[in-house]
Amino acid sequence: MKIPQKLFAQDTAAGRELRLTGLSAATVLFAASAGIEGVLKNSALLACVPGSIAAAVIASRSIPAPVFRSQPLQMGVDVEVLPSEGRGEGLFALRTIEKGSYIFDYLGETLSQEEIDEKYVGVRSDSSSTAYLLELNGPLGLKPTFVDAFDPTLSNAARFMNHGGDASNLYKFKQRYPTRRLSFFAKERIESGEELLWNYGASYWSNREEEIV
Repeated sequence: MKIPQKLFAQDTAAGRELRLTGLSAATVLFAASAGIEGVLKNSALLACVPGSIAAAVIASRSIPAPVFRSQPLQMGVDVEVLPSEGRGEGLFALRTIEKGSYIFDYLGETLSQEEIDEKYVGVRSDSSSTAYLLELNGPLGLKPTFVDAFDPTLSNAARFMNHGGDASNLYKFKQRYPTRRLSFFAKERIESGEELLWNYGASYWSNREEEIV
């Protein structure tokens, strides 16, 4: 779960935004100059191809590969919340989940950076109330939005899943276009009774060192 840039200075979202913006601008400028050259030389091929290449480059950074999603797992049918040793509570499988199976999306209140700043003004960046924030970048990494799963009435079972590090049995898939969403899939076969775990990422823990201590 990634914490907003304005809450944690270590986040590199602004750097990614700047780099991707520069890449896109350079690609479009190259295409435009090549297109003008094509027009001057009366070459339709030279005029059109660079623009098509530029569009393909931008689209490739915006549109994910197709992902098959079945019905999400249901609480009380497929998964349940149980005590997790050393972690408080966690989410456990009630049946065998095959490798590659769609688990569910990370759901919650969708907020902009400005709304996050207003909602958590004066709140410590390592507060438990910000522990359920997840950042979703838009196409090219621009204008991030955030999913806040702190309110259980607006979230789903994903909020109960613990960090598994290298032992995680789930992997995440970020979709940026046409809608932003984070989906979870089974990285391996998960047996009944096993806890569902995913990797929160190094930045999540480096930004919460004070709370851990």
